[in-house]
Amino acid sequence: SVLTSPDGRPRPLAAALQSPDDDVRFTALQAILKIHPQTSFAGASYVVDSLWYFAAGGGDPTALAAAGTLGRANLWAGQLRSLGYDAVAASTGREALGRVLDPTRAARLAVVLIDSDVSLPGVREVVFQIRRDAKTGRTPIAVLSSLARLDEMEQLAESDPWTIAEPRPHGSAAMSALLERIAELPTPGLADDEVRLVRARFALQSIARMLASDASSDQLRRDVELAERALYQAELTAAALEVLERAGTTGSQRALLDYLSAGALPIESRQAAAEAFRQSVEHFGVQLPPEAIAR
Repeated sequence: SVLTSPDGRPRPLAAALQSPDDDVRFTALQAILKIHPQTSFAGASYVVDSLWYFAAGGGDPTALAAAGTLGRANLWAGQLRSLGYDAVAASTGREALGRVLDPTRAARLAVVLIDSDVSLPGVREVVFQIRRDAKTGRTPIAVLSSLARLDEMEQLAESDPWTIAEPRPHGSAAMSALLERIAELPTPGLADDEVRLVRARFALQSIARMLASDASSDQLRRDVELAERALYQAELTAAALEVLERAGTTGSQRALLDYLSAGALPIESRQAAAEAFRQSVEHFGVQLPPEAIAR
């Protein structure tokens, strides 16, 4: 009764799966999985999207540095990496949006730095597109401006409580001070590493159970490559192996073989991956193309 909708629009519980607040979104996901609805409902596709979103959330926080020149973007990204972020650079607005909305990074995104002179598209459009996506609706954004455009960028930031406009930072100390100002914004911010790890494990285990019962299996398998990254996080390896074993796709079998062939990894984990591959072949047959088998 809390999910069935007479008008075809998601009820509040299902709609909460698109909240920009991860705490709200995760709590709604837990509630729906406990209810375990046996029929589809308006917003049911949000469940799978949320599962994969949280499954990809383990690991270091990510950051984006976008500037009009790649040199400046790389400089800022390097400074962010020195402060503990898994930071990437972008030299156009289009590239920045692609990196921000990348499903392997969105659940770990802690901060976005955008230069006032970024183009294709410009800074206003980039901020608008980031804000319209539920996953990044409240991600802190710092627009870093030339002095000539600082007033204009401050006006842009005034309409958005989770955006600030600042002069371009010069040096690591200035970058640290900028991050301190960003931390004061009225946004929930990114959850702690341990919280995101617990949520990622929960999501992966839930996906594995759903794959075992064939529930929404096609939709779940569509994003199964997101489990590959979790495979190399020691705390998530076991849960990721379950997902890849039960997915039975070309990508999942290749990921298992790559992992079990990596000599630097713990032998126990590699043996577990070998068993997962054996189980996958037993249930789904060999899904690899001839060139992958030869390799």
